[in-house]
Amino acid sequence: MKKILKLIRITLIICSLIFIIKQDKTAIFMCLVTLLLLYLSNILQKKLKYSDALSLLIYLFIISGIILGNIYSFFAKVWYFDIILHVLSPFIIGALSIYVLKYLTPKINK
Repeated sequence: MKKILKLIRITLIICSLIFIIKQDKTAIFMCLVTLLLLYLSNILQKKLKYSDALSLLIYLFIISGIILGNIYSFFAKVWYFDIILHVLSPFIIGALSIYVLKYLTPKINK
């Protein structure tokens, strides 16, 4: 699973380099924001100790929303793409909230 997450990061870096060559400033900015969000997700995973499967789901959500949705215009081309993301986001938020509660509960009881 860790190899898949590394492959996603490497693919995003290659995508960023392609946009740098094309000099598409908006796409470069969005790729950098995506890399930042993936890095923050990685820090959060180490802190909350959630599974790699949830991390992969978060990565795919971030990439599909920013890269596919905005840069490649999936929001305009695929009419149900926004619906898919809105159906997926509560599951991710719910799973993350469980890990946050597990993280905070021992500290509250002490």
